[in-house]
Amino acid sequence: MEFQPHRETPYLQITLRTDNPHLWATRAQKMEALAFFYDQEEGLFTFTLPARDINNVLRHLLDAYPEADIVEVGLRPELTPQGHRRAIPGGLTIVPPQPGETPREGEIFLKSNFSFGSGYHPTTEISLKLLSFVFDKTKIQRVFDLGTGSGILALAAHALGAEKILAVDIDLRACREALKNTRLNRATKNILVACGSLECAPLKTFDLLMANLTIGVITTLARDFASLLRPQGLAILSGFTRAQMPQVLEALGRGTLLKELTLEGWAGILVQF
Repeated sequence: MEFQPHRETPYLQITLRTDNPHLWATRAQKMEALAFFYDQEEGLFTFTLPARDINNVLRHLLDAYPEADIVEVGLRPELTPQGHRRAIPGGLTIVPPQPGETPREGEIFLKSNFSFGSGYHPTTEISLKLLSFVFDKTKIQRVFDLGTGSGILALAAHALGAEKILAVDIDLRACREALKNTRLNRATKNILVACGSLECAPLKTFDLLMANLTIGVITTLARDFASLLRPQGLAILSGFTRAQMPQVLEALGRGTLLKELTLEGWAGILVQF
C-alpha cells in the first residue's frame, strides 16, 4: 500500500530506536530534515520531513540505512516532533504532557511512540468517533481496551465517563507507554494496564470492548469477544478496510451491526451482542 499524504498533514514524521542520536542527527540533516528530537529516556530519535514524495523517501531510508529500527512513521500537521494540542471526537483535546501539571477537564496528556497510538492514524480517529457516539447514547461503566498501544482509547473512555477500564497489549513497550500516560493523566484508579491479551479479561464483565487491531488479529480473536461482554454489550472494532468488513462480521459469528465509519480507506464498526 502506498503512503498517501493528506492535505492537512504536510509533514512526515519518522521515529526510530537508537543509542546513537548524533549519528542519526547527521543522517537526518543529509535527508534535509526540518526538525529532529531525541528522547533520551526512551532512546527514540524523531525527525520531520516535508510530506512529499513520501514513498521514495521511505525507500531511500531503508536502502541507505537497513539497520534502522523504525517504530513509527506518520503524517502530522505540526513541524516539531514534540507534539501540539489537537481536538479529537467527544469534545476532548490531546495535549503534550506538561511537567508537574494535571490535565484539565476534557484534556488528555499523551506521549506516544507508536503508530496506532498517536491519535493521527485514521483507525484511531474512527475508533474515537464511534466511542463518542456510544457515550452519547449509552451509559458505559466497564471497558476492555484490547491492544491499547499508547492508551489513547482507554484514556478517552475515561475522560468520557467510564468508571473501570482494563487496557491490555502484548507488546511490553506499549504497556509501559500506556501506563506512563495513565499516570500522567492521574487515571490509575480507573485504568488498569496489563501485558497480555484476552486471557486478562474476566468473562461477562464489560459494557464495551474496543479493539483497534490488524485484520489478522481481529479475525483470530473475534469469536471470543462476545463472551467478555454483558448482555447487550457493545464492541468497537477497527484496523481493517471497508472491503474486509464482511470478513470481520463473519469472524464475530454473531452480533448486530449498529454503525460503520470509513476514513481514508480504513473502516470501523460498532456491534452489539
